[in-house]
Amino acid sequence: MSLFKTLQGFGGQTPIWRAAMLLIVAIGAFGLLVDLKNTAKFGQYDLRNRVVGARVMTLGGNPYTYRWHPGEPTTLLDPFIGPSGTISGCTVTPPVLSIHALFAQLHYRYQKFIWLLVQLALFGGIIGLAMSRAENSETRAAVFLAGLMFFCSMFWRMHVERGQVYVLYAFFAALFISSFKWRTANRGILGGLVLGVLVGLQPQMIVLGVPLLIYRQWNYVLGGIGGLVVCLIIPFFISPTVWPDYVHSMMKYVHVPASPVRATVAPAPIAPAFELPGEVEGIQNLGAFAKFGDADTSLKSTLAYLHIPSSRGLFFSLLAAGTLAWFVNVFRWMKRSVPLDLCLARTLGLVLFISLALPIRRGEYSNVILVPLILMIFATVSNLRIIRAWEWMVILAAWILSAPFPPWVSVGFRGADIGVVALYVVCAWTFFAPWKPVKLTAVAADLAVG
Repeated sequence: MSLFKTLQGFGGQTPIWRAAMLLIVAIGAFGLLVDLKNTAKFGQYDLRNRVVGARVMTLGGNPYTYRWHPGEPTTLLDPFIGPSGTISGCTVTPPVLSIHALFAQLHYRYQKFIWLLVQLALFGGIIGLAMSRAENSETRAAVFLAGLMFFCSMFWRMHVERGQVYVLYAFFAALFISSFKWRTANRGILGGLVLGVLVGLQPQMIVLGVPLLIYRQWNYVLGGIGGLVVCLIIPFFISPTVWPDYVHSMMKYVHVPASPVRATVAPAPIAPAFELPGEVEGIQNLGAFAKFGDADTSLKSTLAYLHIPSSRGLFFSLLAAGTLAWFVNVFRWMKRSVPLDLCLARTLGLVLFISLALPIRRGEYSNVILVPLILMIFATVSNLRIIRAWEWMVILAAWILSAPFPPWVSVGFRGADIGVVALYVVCAWTFFAPWKPVKLTAVAADLAVG
């Protein structure tokens, strides 16, 4: 609390202010206990399909179509995917599988907790990177508390319980944006390498490279090409066929019917044609998962819920129009000398739009991209000298409504809705509150192209 005691403009050091801060920290601590419990109790089925995919890849098989059958090692069994169909539950890129291949042979019980620690470290890293961009201690403390709010969110609880990987992409996005403040002569090449690796991990992040072209940051472009080449090459040393397998399978994954009941990857286990073993790798609860409601947050699902007809052509037209409009706006930012790092933080909004508009299932846990998007802008465009009482009430309401304890968790889908609505209220506040602009520092000035 020593940092908080030095703050100015947060209402001083009144007992109510201290109590509010302690409440936020207590909710975050309780959330961590929930994460530990969920990791021990459930099977983390999204982690399981990546672990199985990595193991299959190391054996020279196709991780994107593999189906387990009786008599094969149970280390290759994903209990959430049955023997029918042509695509497995693994949809991540080969570089992501290459990361899991590093410890794929460990017992799955250990991998669950290793991945929990990795997720927590990456999430903390995002908050730390955002805090490092702040201009004063007040902003750093507020960014920390805003990050803690996201840590208390329902989508983060689900991300951890499912063993998801989106926080890895979010961390590399934050690291790339932070590279513009690195004080080294080679920051362009190094920052570009980070972007190249990020694109290899999640291909739609390539849109972050377009502002580099518009702002003529050629060192970053060259570094990005180098990082992407590294990501393309490394998986070949594990399995020479994994990239063709990935491209072929993802083509099938995207071209799916528009019906809302036909998900490309089922949200619940597919009933197998054989009886699953009662114990897999010494774990009896591998097939268990928390009943969060698992809402599909894609635009396709929203239109289906409203009974509005849609088609793949409509979605791809929206993607093309939205992307074009966004980059026209990037040109406007360049003409107004908006620093490139702030432009890139805003461009994460385009990544969010793309994930919403793609005609595939979108789990709520993918909202983790909001963390670097909001915190980076939060830290960059605001002094946070004064926050009014009603604004603190909005923040506290969001923390409480998205807290990881009953009754919100127990009501499942409805509780997730409440938490997400509260988070978006704070996101809107972050964008539209009348922040005093930060003075252009020497570091930012050399990134602003007039």
